[in-house]
This record gives sequence, C-alpha cells and structure tokens, in this order.
Amino acid sequence: MTGWDTVARADGLEVRRGPGQGPVLVAAHGIEDSWGIWRDLVEQLPNYRLYALQLPWHGGNSYAWRAEGSPGEWLRRALDLVPERPAALVGHSFGANAVLEYLARCEGAPGIDAAVLAAPFYRPADFPVSPAIRLRSEGALRKVIRQGVTLALGPRADRIDPEVVAAMSQKASDRAVVGGLPVFHREFENSGRLDLSGIKVPTLVLAGVDDESLTPMRAAALDHAMPAATVRLRGVYGHFCHVTQARELAREADAFLRRTLSAPALPGAAAEPASEPVPACVTASDLEEEGTVTNLLDGAPTTYVGMPRYEGANIRTWIGFKHFMYLVEEAVLEYFRERGVGARDMYHRYGLGLEIVDSSVQLPATLFVDDRVYATVVSATPKPEQGAPFTVTLTVERGGEAVTVLKGKLRVALVAVKDGSGTEPVPAVLAPFVVPEVAALANTKSASLPIGPGQEVADVLVPEGSGAYLWSWRAPYYYCHFSDRLQHSAYVRTLEEVVDRFLHDRGLAIGKLLEERAWIPVVSRARVQVLSDIFMEETVHTVFTVEDVIKDTVYTARMDCYVRRGDSLELAATATIMHGYAISRGEEAGTVALFDEDVKAALLGGQA
Repeated sequence: MTGWDTVARADGLEVRRGPGQGPVLVAAHGIEDSWGIWRDLVEQLPNYRLYALQLPWHGGNSYAWRAEGSPGEWLRRALDLVPERPAALVGHSFGANAVLEYLARCEGAPGIDAAVLAAPFYRPADFPVSPAIRLRSEGALRKVIRQGVTLALGPRADRIDPEVVAAMSQKASDRAVVGGLPVFHREFENSGRLDLSGIKVPTLVLAGVDDESLTPMRAAALDHAMPAATVRLRGVYGHFCHVTQARELAREADAFLRRTLSAPALPGAAAEPASEPVPACVTASDLEEEGTVTNLLDGAPTTYVGMPRYEGANIRTWIGFKHFMYLVEEAVLEYFRERGVGARDMYHRYGLGLEIVDSSVQLPATLFVDDRVYATVVSATPKPEQGAPFTVTLTVERGGEAVTVLKGKLRVALVAVKDGSGTEPVPAVLAPFVVPEVAALANTKSASLPIGPGQEVADVLVPEGSGAYLWSWRAPYYYCHFSDRLQHSAYVRTLEEVVDRFLHDRGLAIGKLLEERAWIPVVSRARVQVLSDIFMEETVHTVFTVEDVIKDTVYTARMDCYVRRGDSLELAATATIMHGYAISRGEEAGTVALFDEDVKAALLGGQA
C-alpha cells in the first residue's frame, strides 16, 4: 500500500506511518480488524500525519495475548514504538476502549492532547450483565464481523452470491466468537469499572444511534461519567463509520482537533475515499473458495435494532400489542437476511414465500413511542414438518438497565408460490422447511365445519347461546403476500380489530371505558397460528369468544378465522389473547382495574 511504511515491530506489535503532514495522530483498530482499516479516514485528513497500529487483537489472532496484558497495556507498549509524540489518539470499537483504559489508568501525563473515539462500547457500573445481555452481545459481535467481511470484499460483495457471502461471514464470526467473545465480555464489563472522571484529555466520542456498541442510554452514562468527553450520536453513522462515513466523521474530528490542538483547517475539498477498502477482520484470501450456508438453524444469535411504528401509539404514548409482534417479524426477517437467504432472494431465486405460521408472545413490560428496541433471535430445535422454530426477545434500555418487553416463540414455513417465479433449485439448507401450502404443515388443530341445508354461516359459527361474536370481511390485497394469500400480520391486525369490534358490541368500547373509568387496555399474552391459506378477496369469517375471566382482572379469549369452501367452513387461523386494563388517572392510577359483575357478564355474553 503506497505511502504506508513499517517503522517499528516488536512483540507482535507493528507501527505503520501513513501519508500526510501536520499534527501526529495514532490510531488503534477494533477487534478482528487491522491497521489498514484507517486508509479511508486518512484520505479525508490530509493535514495530519497518522500512525496506524497493528494490535494483538487483529483478525485471526488466538487471544492468548490477553494473558500478557489488558488492551490498555498493549496500547501503551505500542505507543512506545511510535517515533513521534502523538498529538491525539484515535480509536475504533475495541481500540477505542483500549484508549479509554489507557487514559483512565496511565500514571502521570498521558502524552497526548486529545482523543477521538468511534463506536466504543461502554457499560455503566450499575448496568447488570444478564444472560440475555450476553446473548445479545454475541449477536452484536457477529454482526460487526459480518459487516467487516463485507468491507473486506468491497465492490465484489455485490457480485457474489448472497449465500456465499453469508458462509464467509459465518466462518469469520464463528472463529472470532470462540476466542474473542470471552475477551469482549470481559472488557465490556470492565468498561464500567474504569474511573473516567479523572481524565483531563479532551475526548470526542462518535457513534451511531442504532449501533449496539453504544446505545443512547449508555452513551448518556458515558457522557456523565467522563466530564472530559463530548459524546455525539448520529443517525448517519454505522459501526464502521470511520470507513463508511469517513468524510462525515473526518469533518467532525477535524473541527474538534482544530479547537483542541490549534491544528490547520482542512482544505475546502477533501480527498475522495479509496475505491476499495483495505480488508477488515479477514483477508480476501481467507474468504475465497467458500461454499454456501449449510445450516439455517445454526444456534447463533442475530440482533436487530428497531423502533415501534408511530401508528401504534393510540392511547397516550403506549404502543399496542400488534406493533410488538411487527418488531418480532422484522427481527426474524433479519435472521434470514444475515444468512444470505432473505425473503426477496428466496422469492425470486427459489420461488418460495417466507411465512410466519405461528407466533406466541408474552409482554411483561410496556413499550412507548420512540423507544429503541433491541431484538435477539435464536433458532430452536425443529420438529418434523412444523417449520423452522425461533425464540425472540425484545428489550429496551430504561432506568439504567435492560428491560425485557417481549419473550416470544415463532415458526416459519417456506411456501411454494403459485406463479413459479423461482429460477434455481431449492438448496438443501432450505429444503426441510419447504411446503406446497401452509395446510401441509403437521398441525392437529386443522378442522372444518359442515354447513347443512338451509343454514347460514352464522348458524354454524355463532349459534344462539354461544356468547360468540362474528365478523365477516373480505381479504384485501394489502393484507396479502406474493399476490396470493393472507400473511401472518393480517391475522395479527384482525385479532386487534375483532377485539375492538367485540368490545363495542358488548357495550365496553375502548373510548367509553377510557372516558368513564380511565381504563387503558393492556395485552399480556397473544398467539397467532396460521393453519391453512386464505387467498386474496376471499371472505374471512372471524369468530371471537371470551373463554374465561381470571381473578376479575383479565379475560382470555380465542379468535378463529374460517373460509367457506363449498358446503364447509375451513378453519384457516386461530389466535388467543389475554386482555386486561390499567387505571390511568385518579387515586388508583397505575393499578390494575377490577371487573365488576356487569363487565364480566358483558364479556361472557351479555351487554354492559
């Protein structure tokens, strides 16, 4: 690489000097990365001279180095090899944490005047590290490694089969997780034990709002713990912002360094970034001749960061249960994308429709509009002919800790689409989960009801005395998938709507109870199962029945969706829900509402 000379090597450390003139910057790379990751940023900072360090946590290392020193200690040794006094340290991710440790623990003057840290990870001292957080951290680390692989491939990534890229990523992340995850966890936990209050070196911390390395809550804690730091979260930044947003980051870093170091300003036009980034995490030769993904249910966690849709904030700023389930769907789609078999590719390449056929969720805590939600998806053990199973957890960071807002299980089937759009044979990794139609899945709840001579649908589904409620509706195209059949989320929407229609019919309308009793609807459990296909513009007959009232505080109910085929009604989907109320105002605000006899009678079949 032109302009990058090796100026020192010792004890497995290496120092490279880059082009440029001006104040000296020394850069520390992240875990499973290399010194070369800094080239794009240096191109944008021509008024500085940068030394890039090759540190022991580079790509493919054994992690034996940790027994010989902490990241901060290794950084100190590397700085001793730099031939010039640095004006500032620059660190990314694991390297940024090494800088934090170095500054917090160095004895005497640190020998620098400023620091710029991109995407560090930080744990406030009182932030508990639970098993769920550890699993989420593994998923986040795997995501970082996958992103690094994509950077390593550069423009070639768009020309390579997505399944091949996924296999490359899997190989790299598996290798990194075995040795690197324990080290990563150790440093993550240690970050909250560092005394950052005594650091005097002005420090700029930059990260993306959706980067799990430094969530908004933990960024605020870092800003509070380190008075010398200026912490900024940007929507534009990703984890590798020093590469993918090199121009933007260079501008922020330069403005900060000029104020701090009295350095010369950048010229009006920054140099263009390099056409192809230097390999990060792994080398190109490591990635050649890979196969495709061989195990869809690999047990490795996938993480996803999302926010509930504004549509779901119907009562004050609380989010309704439907949008919890939408976030689960998005997280599972991310699981498939990460393995190179996203929903779009499966449709166009293999003629398969990715369908969620069963979702069961518990909602132990509330979700609010503007909450940033962290999802973790892990595969479970499959059963024959029942689809691909997963567990999903949604958490938010609130009150200084991770709060679980959803625990869920779901199953996915890959259904052959009717237009035969696939151009390639279905690969072996997907074949066990492919079915010709949803009804082909093994399911004991499938059923049909005969319609006798002279009977109407209502006579069969809601006979007199049943206490059930019937709502019939046409399946619109915007509730369908693949120009064809109702999708999972259509039934979730239907469950929400039929509850609302039922309550209004029984004199318990949501608006009425809000106004008269200050009751806010609360859903603590829900499950939706798709048993067979309902197709676009068929009539869906939806039956809602309250099954039980528990301790005068919640009711359990069942929704069944039927479609008429000839002289029978086929059960196509079923769902259950546990519903109650909280009191929103007055002396009892925040408590659970108790049902009186009129309410119970209305729920079980009468009018309030």
